[in-house]
Amino acid sequence: MPLYIYLICINSPVMKIKAFKIDSLNKQIIELQIEPSLKVFYEVIGCSCVDVIRPVALGTDVIYIDDEGLYKDPEGAFSIRGLYGVFSGNGLVVGTLEGEDVDSIATLAKLKELVRFEDPHYLPEPCLQFIVF
Repeated sequence: MPLYIYLICINSPVMKIKAFKIDSLNKQIIELQIEPSLKVFYEVIGCSCVDVIRPVALGTDVIYIDDEGLYKDPEGAFSIRGLYGVFSGNGLVVGTLEGEDVDSIATLAKLKELVRFEDPHYLPEPCLQFIVF
């Protein structure tokens, strides 16, 4: 007969990671310690659907953005040096390792070099494009 052992952790500390919020409304970048969960990412960014961009200049870090940002009334926007496009809403920079979200390796100084806050009234109109092969 197999022996099953169950471990129950009560009040175990929640793992937190170092991340950076790109706050496009207040035009600032803020270092955070957050739980690496999609629910928390939604709360920090202020959205219900995210997309991921991977700027080469950030190494293994990625930026989660509001996937539906261009469909909303813009409050703020930002662009990333070296990437084409303007992103509406806030962003969240986190590190990645083998598909998991981990501490960001970026520094606040590096992000201040890469991020440019844009006037949200000059965002491109959203469009849907089909590419036929």
